[in-house]
Amino acid sequence: MFPFFLILIKCEIDTFSFSSNEELEKLKQKVAKCISFKNPAQILSTKTTSSRKHYKKLLDITKIYRKIERPSYNDCNGPFLEEEFIKYFRDMPLPAFGGLIPLFVQWFALWKHNPKVYLKTVNKILSDLEPNYLYLIISESDYGFNGDGVSTIPIPSNIIVLSASGMGHVAVPWLQCNIQPRSRLNYQYFMSFCGNFVSSKQRKKSILAANAIFGHDLALYRGNNWKEVYSNSSFGYSPRGISVSTYRTYELIRLHVIPVVESDTRHWLPYYPVINWTRFSIITSINELPRTYLRMKAMTKNEILSMQSYLNDISETHFQWDGVFKQISLFFKGGNTSLTCNPGFLT
Repeated sequence: MFPFFLILIKCEIDTFSFSSNEELEKLKQKVAKCISFKNPAQILSTKTTSSRKHYKKLLDITKIYRKIERPSYNDCNGPFLEEEFIKYFRDMPLPAFGGLIPLFVQWFALWKHNPKVYLKTVNKILSDLEPNYLYLIISESDYGFNGDGVSTIPIPSNIIVLSASGMGHVAVPWLQCNIQPRSRLNYQYFMSFCGNFVSSKQRKKSILAANAIFGHDLALYRGNNWKEVYSNSSFGYSPRGISVSTYRTYELIRLHVIPVVESDTRHWLPYYPVINWTRFSIITSINELPRTYLRMKAMTKNEILSMQSYLNDISETHFQWDGVFKQISLFFKGGNTSLTCNPGFLT
């Protein structure tokens, strides 16, 4: 057994319908739990003429920030999470967002385009918001939509952030590129890590620790054949980088490789606890890596196959593009979504 546990702060958000005043009040109460909205009684409905005018104004103002080209990442030219979110939801009418007003901005591309003026631009966008509407942002930046790595703007209390990196309220999978599982003819590697070994101080520390503990059972690789290396591994090592979450975890899940997710501060796990991550991944920290290694080596073939089988199923329904946007749509509509605002803390 591991001497750590996840402490969960549960904030349910399951109804975003404005068909009655009763439902509006229910929304106010639940949203207040998750984003500490100062005056929930003053939240305005989005089924009004004034709200539609306000939304149209925001679409016009932010149009310029949807045309910024996102730079490629290694061998990936997209799709990327923020731009795909915009493509999927941009043309839907305001009521489709269940009382929230989305801000369709490619935040990460905007930051990459000109990081020196990024926060100034963010402040300019936020200045056009009204205090009594609830807004929604999706962000994939390591620093959150409100940071540039040096400074951070406080998130207004009437904004809910769907975050891939861990800088927000609701965890969503950090997807990029089109990744599908590959044929797995053998398991040449026990565990592998593919990528930049020293992208951050934390990453360097993690790789050095894992290399010392796993020894020959850890394959390190950096190159264009990373999908093949992962696909021939029983486990994929996914240590945190700059942020508490990393897109590597979702590359592994989409390749149907059991991720070993490591962080020393907290784990940012989409859908938890609706989905039990321990059924398809290993959750650990640097200090626990020695025990994690012993546990993994002691796993039977059937235990590994059981994890992989569940991973295969959950990958398609919750970690590919269609599955993720289906969950976000249910989040808007008040359906039976797996999305939660439950940050898990590792202690």
